[in-house]
Amino acid sequence: MFPDFLFAILAVPLLKTTFSLSGLLEAGKGVLDSLERNDLPGARRKLSRDLVSRETEDLSREEVTGAAVESLAENLTDSLASPLFFFGVFGLPGAFFYRFCNTCDSMIGYRGGDMEWGGKFAARCDDVLNWIPARVSAFLLLAAGAIAGEDVLSGIEALKRHRLFTSSPNAGWTMSVMAGLLGVTLEKRGVYVLPGGTGPLDEDVLRRALRVVRIASGLVIAAAAVLGGLHGLFR
Repeated sequence: MFPDFLFAILAVPLLKTTFSLSGLLEAGKGVLDSLERNDLPGARRKLSRDLVSRETEDLSREEVTGAAVESLAENLTDSLASPLFFFGVFGLPGAFFYRFCNTCDSMIGYRGGDMEWGGKFAARCDDVLNWIPARVSAFLLLAAGAIAGEDVLSGIEALKRHRLFTSSPNAGWTMSVMAGLLGVTLEKRGVYVLPGGTGPLDEDVLRRALRVVRIASGLVIAAAAVLGGLHGLFR
């Protein structure tokens, strides 16, 4: 039988390849740093390079901030909660399978082009795999918002009312919560609007979003550890 301590030594670095919490937080901090230096073109470039797939060349300062906040909320699921969830339930094969499907969705999960059929399949697989983690992440974001002193009641109300306002069955859960917690309206021009309040989309909002996601990430890791422990008890 493979010794547990040897498995742990090998599993930790392998598991780390399936998620990127530090990369997500650093990407958000990079956009914030550029905005604080009044470098809007630089913030747009970092946003496009590290966080979103949409065009950013003509985004206003507020739109750049909002897009960064949206991406931080959505990617809490993709970058951390989902791979850890599948690791907790299925071990390393589950985490690698999730990362493979999510990467396929990121690369070809778009309409149009020669690979549209493959893109649709990858996108649907990603939707199914993220279904549970996205909903767990939304509630952990609410808990993180409470710890951070944000408006949890508004977060709950936004979740109830606006979680289905996006085309994705999952993204709206975490993004609507974040909008409510921060008291702002998040919008992707011509695609969706997630009302959470009338507060300004400024650097302080992005700073607060980063803090909430950091706290939520700790809660996600703790929940995954509990899930993994429970799974181990019943093996």
